[in-house]
Amino acid sequence: MANTSTGDKKPKKRSSAEKQARTGLRRHRVNQMIRTSLSSAERKFRELVKAGEKTKINEQLQMVFSIADRAAKKNIISRNAASRKKSRLSKLLGNGKKK
Repeated sequence: MANTSTGDKKPKKRSSAEKQARTGLRRHRVNQMIRTSLSSAERKFRELVKAGEKTKINEQLQMVFSIADRAAKKNIISRNAASRKKSRLSKLLGNGKKK
């Protein structure tokens, strides 16, 4: 039998602006999380370089490169910003060109 009760109400319509605001907040949280993970990985790399732990440095550098590339791919940071970070970190390690 079909539901014939008169108490059924349609869900309230939401404006598209409300939906956009909610998705914007969601995206902001995700983007912020990625930016934070990038800066944390970069900070950890710098600490390893200062401590001189050669075994973990290259592994951490690859992780920073990966996070930076993914953030640039998703337009969280610009491609040039990702490239600049990678260049500076490589230079810090000593893999970059020397003047």
